[in-house]
Amino acid sequence: MTTEEARQYFADWGLTYEKLKDYDIYLLMYFIDDEFFKQRDKLSMSYMKLNRNPEISRGKTGLRYAYLTVKSDYFDNREAISFNKDGFIGFAGWSDQVNIQAFINAFLRWCDFIAINLEVEELGLEGDEQTENPDR
Repeated sequence: MTTEEARQYFADWGLTYEKLKDYDIYLLMYFIDDEFFKQRDKLSMSYMKLNRNPEISRGKTGLRYAYLTVKSDYFDNREAISFNKDGFIGFAGWSDQVNIQAFINAFLRWCDFIAINLEVEELGLEGDEQTENPDR
């Protein structure tokens, strides 16, 4: 999958910056770490590790921007995934087509997780409704 297709995947799920919370960005970090682990033998560098201090800014109506960065053996602070102020979502612009797949795969898994949880919230399926109506 390409970065453009990943951005479209985000939009196709109906996700927007307004729907994202700070903790969603930290959750994305988990998915990226997981993909680094899964793809460790495919990566073209000795290691990649997320920096643990994402830059996140929220506005009155949701996320304004967020920047996740990564380090490796020969750099300390390059783009992992960025949610830019203008609405553009960037994916490891420095990366080759092999290394970028970890970021794209993590992003797609994260989109699925966020979108499904938002749908559950919107449908009001959270909580323990079975105990309120035992006949169901």
